Amino acid sequence: MEAALRDCPSAIRPCLALAQATGAITDYPQVTAGDVAQLEGAAGEHRTMVFTYTLSQALSEPYTLPYWTGGGTAGAGVDYEPVSGEVVLAAGQTSLSIEVPVIGDDMLEPDETFYVSLGWFEGVQVNALGT
Repeated sequence: MEAALRDCPSAIRPCLALAQATGAITDYPQVTAGDVAQLEGAAGEHRTMVFTYTLSQALSEPYTLPYWTGGGTAGAGVDYEPVSGEVVLAAGQTSLSIEVPVIGDDMLEPDETFYVSLGWFEGVQVNALGT
């Protein structure tokens, strides 16, 4: 931890700041994405990973958001079924979920990853990691 002398509101003496936080003033609600870990399953077995995105506050009108899978070490069409499309975030809604089917196999291999990306305002995207 970094400590630094800072000017305090008190004019009597400086104080030691042990921690500091940053505040952000934004034009849009913040979005958080939960990463997901799922057992792959045996050959022929299909499981579903559910990725949840949460807004810091509800929007006053509906908004359509694009989403897509890709990247990471997992193979699209081999380890998971790639998905893409649009999801409508209704007015007043503060969370949404995107499902991605996982394709099982009988190979012993390291954990594999892929991303589910959610388009957001002004060209920003939010990623969640699947393992």
